[in-house]
Amino acid sequence: EARKFWESAGEYGKAAEVLCDAGDVYFSLSKYREALSQYEESLAINKGSDQLARLTALNGIAYMQANLGQNDTALENAQSILKEIEKLTAERTLPPFKRIEAQATNTIGEVYHARRELQKAIEYYSKTEPIWREARDRAGEALALLNLGYAYADMSDLRRASEHYQRALSLFDKIHDGRGRALAQTANAGVLSILGEPQAALDLHQKALGYFHQTGYK
Repeated sequence: EARKFWESAGEYGKAAEVLCDAGDVYFSLSKYREALSQYEESLAINKGSDQLARLTALNGIAYMQANLGQNDTALENAQSILKEIEKLTAERTLPPFKRIEAQATNTIGEVYHARRELQKAIEYYSKTEPIWREARDRAGEALALLNLGYAYADMSDLRRASEHYQRALSLFDKIHDGRGRALAQTANAGVLSILGEPQAALDLHQKALGYFHQTGYK
């Protein structure tokens, strides 16, 4: 096992990275408790030897807590990540640290969204978009636009929601992200049907269903 190898070599930062990778796999399978356990173990094993790995683990913990409805703890952890990043000097501008900053900011947005504090959610989702750009992460940019669409839809600002879904869809197309494309299509179809554009909504639903049928993604 890779983790045991790195531990035996005294490379605790590398072992922590392996555990974070395992957490990412569990997250992709929507197994949030298992993912949380991996991130927590990564944080414990790191022993402070690798700052990036430690922040990555803490970031994963915060996001899983948000997904599990542990909003107060998720918010506290995400805010602590941002405070730590603020203290960094040269490292703060590097893409891996910018990515963590964007993810933590997004987690705060999702917590406020879950609490139905939609204006605050929009504020934080909006902050993430330029940070994702600095991180050179186009999938992150698309996620920011998708989340903004969700928030505007929940505020019944359907035209603005549709605009953000369309922008997200354009980015997902450019990076060939089929799952993201299908999520944006499904979301936009929902608002277009309410806005009285049934044919456009049906076309988008059919495109999204094609992806879901091919991949088995639910």
